[in-house]
Amino acid sequence: MQARAVTLATIGRFQVERAVGSGTFATVWLARDPDLEAWVAIKLLAENWSMNQDARRRFMEEARAMRLLDDDRIVRVYEVGRLDDGRPYMVMEFADRGTLEDRMRLRAQLDQPFTVAEAVSASMEIAECLVAVHDHRIVHRDIKPSNVLFRSSTPERKEAMRREGRPVRDERTLLGDFGIARRLEGVLGPTMVLGSPQYMAPEQGDPDLASTVDGRSDVYSGAVVLYELLAGRVPVRVSSIGELQQAERRPGPPSIRSFRPDISPALAEVIHRGLSPRKEDRQATAREWRDELRSALAVSSVDMPAAAAPAARMGGSNGAGAPAAPRAGPAGEGGQVTRPAQPAAVAGTIPVRPAATAREPVRPDTAVLVPARPDPSAVPDAPEVDAAAAVRATLLPVRVSGLFAMVASAALLISLLLSWAVVRPPRGTEEVRLGMAFRGGNVVAVAAVVAFVAGLALWRTGRRFVARVASIGAVAAGVGSLAVAAYEFAEIRAHVRTSFGSRGASVGVRLGFGLDVVAVAGVVAALMGWFALGRVRYSRRLDKHPALRTL
Repeated sequence: MQARAVTLATIGRFQVERAVGSGTFATVWLARDPDLEAWVAIKLLAENWSMNQDARRRFMEEARAMRLLDDDRIVRVYEVGRLDDGRPYMVMEFADRGTLEDRMRLRAQLDQPFTVAEAVSASMEIAECLVAVHDHRIVHRDIKPSNVLFRSSTPERKEAMRREGRPVRDERTLLGDFGIARRLEGVLGPTMVLGSPQYMAPEQGDPDLASTVDGRSDVYSGAVVLYELLAGRVPVRVSSIGELQQAERRPGPPSIRSFRPDISPALAEVIHRGLSPRKEDRQATAREWRDELRSALAVSSVDMPAAAAPAARMGGSNGAGAPAAPRAGPAGEGGQVTRPAQPAAVAGTIPVRPAATAREPVRPDTAVLVPARPDPSAVPDAPEVDAAAAVRATLLPVRVSGLFAMVASAALLISLLLSWAVVRPPRGTEEVRLGMAFRGGNVVAVAAVVAFVAGLALWRTGRRFVARVASIGAVAAGVGSLAVAAYEFAEIRAHVRTSFGSRGASVGVRLGFGLDVVAVAGVVAALMGWFALGRVRYSRRLDKHPALRTL
C-alpha cells in the first residue's frame, strides 16, 4: 500500500501532478522537479508487471536506448530510478503540446480535414525523426500517431534562432515509446510479433519474418500515418495480428485519390510505394521517403489549384505538427513568428534545453490547439475555423445544463399559479389551500428570470467567462428558490397556529404542489449550474494540460 501512495504523490524527488497516459506495460505521469522548477514526464512500469524480471529488463533497455539516441527528434531521458517496490521509472522531457493522435481526433470532431501540405509536412517531420533513429541502427517498430509528440520551443531558444538568422520554429516534433524497438545488429528488444496491427508492416506481422524488420518497416508505418492523415482512415482496417495476416492475402488498399482527389498523382505514387507489401518495393531508407515526399509536395504546390485543398486550419494547433503563428500579435497572445516559405522546412529541429539546465519551467499550459498554417507563399491558404465553434464543441455539456435551467425557470413561473400549501383542519372543517405570500412570490419570480437568463447564456455562449457567470447565476437562482420554499413552509405553519389557535397542534399541514414545484425546480437549477461550472473548469484544465485529452 505504501508503494501505491508514493506513485500517486511523489516519484523520487518529483511531485506527481496527474497521469497523462497509460498502456499495457507502463503509465506516464506529469510531474514537477521542485529543485529545477521544471515539468517532466515520468514513465513508470505498471504494477502488475512489477515482479516480471523480463518486463523490467526490457523497460530499462528502452530507457538506455532513448538515452543513447540523445537527439532533438527523440524524447530525451534525463534519469532513471526505482520505487520502493522495485518498479523502475524513467524521467523524460514533457511534450507539452500533446500528440498527433490528439490533433487528428480534434480535426475529426470539427470536421476539418488536413490539407495535403499539412499532412505531407507532418510526415516529413516523422521521417526526420526516423532518420535520427535509423542512423543509430535502431528500428522503432511502433510508429503511430500516439507516439508522435510535440514540444513547444522556449522563448530564449526562438530568440537565439532569430539572432542567428535561422528559421524560427514554434515547436518540434518528437518520437517516443521505444518499448519494442530493435537494433539492426543484436537484439534491443524481443523479435516476436509486436506492434499496433493497423500500422504494422506485413513482414512485422509474420512470425517467420519478425526478426528481419529494418528501416523499411518504419517507412511502411509512416506511410500508413500519412494515408490516415489524408483519408481519415487507415489503409487496412484490422484489430489483431491474425486479421493483419489475413488482410495481406487481399487486394491492396484503396487508392488515396479515391478519398482525396486534390492529391497529385506524384504524391499518390509515393504513398502507395511506401505501402508496398514487399519491403523491397518501398523506399529504401527514411531519407529517401522524406526526399520523395518533399519533391511530391513541391509538385503539388505548383500543379494543384488553391481551391482544391479543403479547409485545414484549426482554432488550435495544426494537426500536421508544423505550427506557425498567426499573422501578428504580441508575445503571450498567440502571436508568434512566421515560418519560412519553403514547405520542406516545416517544423525543423529545435534543441530544447534539458530539464537540468532550465531556468524557467515550461508549464504544460499550451494546449494542443495552437494555430498553425503554412506560409502563403508556399502552400494555398485555408479558411480559419471560428474559435467560438471550437469552444462550443468543448463546452457541449454546458448546453444541456442551460436547457434544464430554462425548464426549471418555466417551472418556477408555473408554481406561482399553484397552491403552495394544504391545511387539513380537524374533522368537520373544510380543507384550506393557501396561496403564495407576497414576498416569497416576488423572490421566486426573480429566481425564474435569473434561471432563464443563465440557461439561455449557457445554451448560446462559446465564451468560458460568460459560461462561468451564467453557471453561478443558475446556482444562485436554485438556492434562492429552495430558501423560499423553506421560508414559506415555516410562514404557513405560523399562519395555521395564528388562525386556528389552540387547535393548531391538531391541524395537518403539508406542502402544496406549487411549493413542491418551487423546491424541485430550485434543486434542478442549482445542480445544473454546479454541473456547468464544473464543465467550465474542466475545459480550462484541458487547455492547460492537453495530454488529458488522451485519457
